[in-house]
Amino acid sequence: MDLQQILQEKFKKEAFREGQKEILEKALAGQNIFATIPTGGGKSLCYQFLAGLGLGQVMVISPLVALIDDQDKEAKELGLKSVKIHSNMDQKAKLKFFHQLAEAEIIFLTPERLIQSEFWQKSQGLLKIKYLVIDEVHCMSQWGSDFRPDYTRIPDYLEALNHPQILALTATATRQVKEDVVSRLKQKNTKDWFSYAAPLERPNITIQIYECYSFNDKIERIKYWLQKINGPKIIYFSLIQNLEKVSEELNKLGFQYTKYHGQIPSHIKLKNQKAYFNNLHSLMLATPAFGLGVNKPDIRLVVHFEMPQSIEAFYQEVGRAGRDGLSSQTELLYNQDDGEIHLDFLKWNHPEPGFIISIYNLILDYPERYQQQGADFLREKLNFYNKRDFRVETALNLLKRWDILIETKDKPPQLAPRDKLISIPDIDEKLYALRKKAAQMRLLQLIQLIEKNKEDFSQIQKDILDYLNL
Repeated sequence: MDLQQILQEKFKKEAFREGQKEILEKALAGQNIFATIPTGGGKSLCYQFLAGLGLGQVMVISPLVALIDDQDKEAKELGLKSVKIHSNMDQKAKLKFFHQLAEAEIIFLTPERLIQSEFWQKSQGLLKIKYLVIDEVHCMSQWGSDFRPDYTRIPDYLEALNHPQILALTATATRQVKEDVVSRLKQKNTKDWFSYAAPLERPNITIQIYECYSFNDKIERIKYWLQKINGPKIIYFSLIQNLEKVSEELNKLGFQYTKYHGQIPSHIKLKNQKAYFNNLHSLMLATPAFGLGVNKPDIRLVVHFEMPQSIEAFYQEVGRAGRDGLSSQTELLYNQDDGEIHLDFLKWNHPEPGFIISIYNLILDYPERYQQQGADFLREKLNFYNKRDFRVETALNLLKRWDILIETKDKPPQLAPRDKLISIPDIDEKLYALRKKAAQMRLLQLIQLIEKNKEDFSQIQKDILDYLNL
């Protein structure tokens, strides 16, 4: 099989990027793959290529709807028979997915969809999976920067998928994360493993830290960069309320921008994302969820309004700049107090099942008020007003992820029957305590990195790479 010829004829590319051909050769030889490839390094071509060979279906598990939409669009543009299913699709689109499933070459879904009994009932006899791609596979590890409990259940479904070969892909993973993931998958899959780690250096990106002592300091710094840098830009926020405050300030100053965060309806987020992709707006104000689905090579500036939650998250997010190889700028607007934001996130990131059920019941009883007021209404009914208590937002995201809550344009929210709530997983308190401790350690390591490099950031990228290559 002439991989180079296929690359040129089917994918219209002259040459493989570093590591791609080696990964494909190992996959075609029957090995499982764990590959660490930085943002923009060409992870998607590896599974697109395999899907185009006609050896069997490729199933891709991804964590975010925006990412799935982007991957599906890209696959279709390459002429692949691609199908997707996720919670933002209406019932007609979901039925179409199952009608096209048997003929699909590549299948995109979330881990929450994979573990639904309804999915297996409707796909019975339609799946012929040759390769299972677990994208953003660090989500499987309790030591990863974005742990998703439903990812840990993927190995339980390998037998039902007829023991496919595995491609475990991520942009960043420490040795501990890699070992944890491979150990989980080896319990259900005995094929040999091949490990690949692409060079993580991004010499075209400048990483800076700018210490700020107030909200106004950060606004002034943002004004500086918006006037200095031409081309597409992203400003990342940990807090939606800060995003909205900055939005108001930029509006007063006459800057044009668009927004992306969890409290914006899905159809508006999609509209805003398209406007940014098509350069109708050059500035995006976003939470970190915007980026995993971003395939925009010419981003010239990435600013963090608050510090991220870990070194891994920080490097992955700055890595969204300059994917075309051209010079790009990134900067973290650092305030020591911002660390408290993530400590609060850790505190409220795992609401108890009883709390999630309370949220469900409130939406069921007051659909119109929820539609009008959203999370603010739920907080009011539950009688807590701590602005940094994010349990409501977390519970809503989980209900949407599990397909229990479906929000559509101009319609009251739709809720799945109460019996689906039985599937809400119990919290393993011991595991939760370990995850919380690990997350606290990652936050501390990021703060230490910032403090070390805030006066002289000439070594910051080297220090990040040293950490990621532990």
